[in-house]
Amino acid sequence: MNNIDSLDNRTSYPGSASAQSKSNAATVSFESKLQLAKGSAKPDPARELQEWLAMTPDQRLFFTVLHSMGVSKEQYEQMSPEEKEKLAEKVRERIKEMAKNGTAGTA
Repeated sequence: MNNIDSLDNRTSYPGSASAQSKSNAATVSFESKLQLAKGSAKPDPARELQEWLAMTPDQRLFFTVLHSMGVSKEQYEQMSPEEKEKLAEKVRERIKEMAKNGTAGTA
């Protein structure tokens, strides 16, 4: 089994069944949810950076590819579990294509 084939087995993506069983370290903080509930649409760059730095490299790759597909992290988090799983599968396929083409660093 090569590295590309084993990608699905060792990597859990947000919204996938294996990711749901793991800790939610990269989930939106209570404070950011509170800001959204209050209608604060202003992005907080410091908070966004903090959340980005708290992500694993796999999560960063996932959300970078997701963004390149035109879906924001916030949009993804508001999706149903079924929609998340479908989109996560598309992201996995995109990452496999990038790895095969040698473009994994340029999502």
